Amino acid sequence: MNTRQKLVLPFAFAVLLAFGLSSCGKSADDIAAASGNSLLAYVPDDSPYLAGNLAPIPGDVIDATFRRAQPVLDAVQTVLADSSLKLSGSAAQEHPEMAISGAILDELDGKLNRAGLESLGFTMESYQVVYGLGVFPVLRLSLGNAQALRDTIGRIETNSGIAFPEQQHQGQAYWRLEAESADADHGIAAAIYFAIVEESAGAHLAVGVLPIASETELLPAFLGQAKPAGTTAAQRIAEINKAYGYSPHGTGLLDFQRLFDQLVDENSLLRRTLEDSGADIDEHFDEVCRAEFRDLIARAPRMVAGTTEMTSDVMGGQYRLEMADDLASQLAALVSSVPPAPANSDRLFEFAFGIRIGAARDFLIRKATDLSQRNYQCEALEGINKQASEALVTLNRPVPPLVNNFLGFRASLSALPEDESALHEVKGTMALHVAQPEMFVGMAQMFLPQLAGLQIAKGQPPVRLPEALIPMPGVVAYAAMSDEVLGIAVGQGEEARLPDYLEEDSKGDGSFLSINYDMATYMEKVDQLTESLKAEGVTNDSGTGDDFENSDDREQAIAMAEALQEALRNMAGRSYMSLRFDEHGFALDSKVTFTD
Repeated sequence: MNTRQKLVLPFAFAVLLAFGLSSCGKSADDIAAASGNSLLAYVPDDSPYLAGNLAPIPGDVIDATFRRAQPVLDAVQTVLADSSLKLSGSAAQEHPEMAISGAILDELDGKLNRAGLESLGFTMESYQVVYGLGVFPVLRLSLGNAQALRDTIGRIETNSGIAFPEQQHQGQAYWRLEAESADADHGIAAAIYFAIVEESAGAHLAVGVLPIASETELLPAFLGQAKPAGTTAAQRIAEINKAYGYSPHGTGLLDFQRLFDQLVDENSLLRRTLEDSGADIDEHFDEVCRAEFRDLIARAPRMVAGTTEMTSDVMGGQYRLEMADDLASQLAALVSSVPPAPANSDRLFEFAFGIRIGAARDFLIRKATDLSQRNYQCEALEGINKQASEALVTLNRPVPPLVNNFLGFRASLSALPEDESALHEVKGTMALHVAQPEMFVGMAQMFLPQLAGLQIAKGQPPVRLPEALIPMPGVVAYAAMSDEVLGIAVGQGEEARLPDYLEEDSKGDGSFLSINYDMATYMEKVDQLTESLKAEGVTNDSGTGDDFENSDDREQAIAMAEALQEALRNMAGRSYMSLRFDEHGFALDSKVTFTD
């Protein structure tokens, strides 16, 4: 780790921590006023993306996060105490980024906690919004004390010896950071703009990455001197929250149609900026091409995300890809009735996958046939026709009946061995969901004589499998069968829960892949595997020394990594994830629980 990395990494960590934690018949103005997030009033309605909150992260959640992260913060604080670099005079001018980084580290020294970060002017319980002026991103973050942030910037300027020229536009101060190599001949010349904007509802920090050539046009909007009339940003967020049950603490959307419009519409900021830098949009996107692209985008026009649960003990969120009604219903029909992994479980690991493979194959054949016959005229889409035709050849190959009859698979583990010498301690259940499971058993008995005498029948008690069929010595296993499920129980006592496991009901929520696991056990097993591989010479630490200038750097990096692992172990509860299709399209749900 060189000196610059050593300076920048702790600062980046602290800044990310601060921003991350801080991270319907009514009218839009009523919703914004009721939520308290006046920052949403700055969002133009043609922004192709939007993320913001209608309520800050609760204070107890922030405090719990700081408490759990304390070992990491303490390790970073040690690095800050040892890494303070002061440059002045000609040295500061020759290495301005290092001088500024050193001054920032001085500011963070002793302030890696909630009170310390808020003393710099921020507030962890902030309102936020991210959106686009065209496609160019703007972040607005409410502040706890605007003057404190100005004073912080002033101290960094003084201590670094580098001046931050403050610029003015119609009486509003702002800063602009422009790369020395910014040149329109090499693409879009952009700069980072900062401003502290004060309004009646309070002060906020505005940060934007904007094209320099459009500065005069964009500055009034960026600095809040020209708000859009009748913005619906707050209403759009509120409607998404209501539709999908999201909490008010964070919601986002990405509109693919609006994003494409920004590229091709004649008056859009992105198109004008690209054409000013020499691009010819019409050459690549004529009217036919635009229509074909818009038709494709209409099949999945928008992505949304939001928090579903946020307490000091649980964090839940969801990502969605909204789809056309017919496509969403077709995909939902592919999901089999396999029960998903339970969202709440005390077992080490739960897994479930449920897709009707035969129906999925038929669906892909229909879609590939349609695409191969569509005959796209747009040059950028011509390859789709060929790829669809090639896919049809593969999809039309005969497949074994067992593959077509496959419905899904589940696994549930309650115990894992400490090492290879205790494999007999493994305990769990597995279930193969397949149409006509008796046919599967019959074929297995044909190829495995040891199974020939076993009476595995629907509704009958679990039957113990011969030890000769089990590759792990000392492990006991049982098999049982229901109407569409063939189950295996591994480990003494697991056979008692096998019948109920086979008869679990599907929730019918469209879940086709779900996982729930104990995070602490997962990390422990990963560490054991890593140590085992090191002992066998499969992996080692060779080569990592080139990343560090001296042993002190290496020791500090190791200390930070160990502190991070300790914090994760101490806070680790369970992690849950589910992928599903429903009437709206595709959804990914996730939830993490904490133990302390």
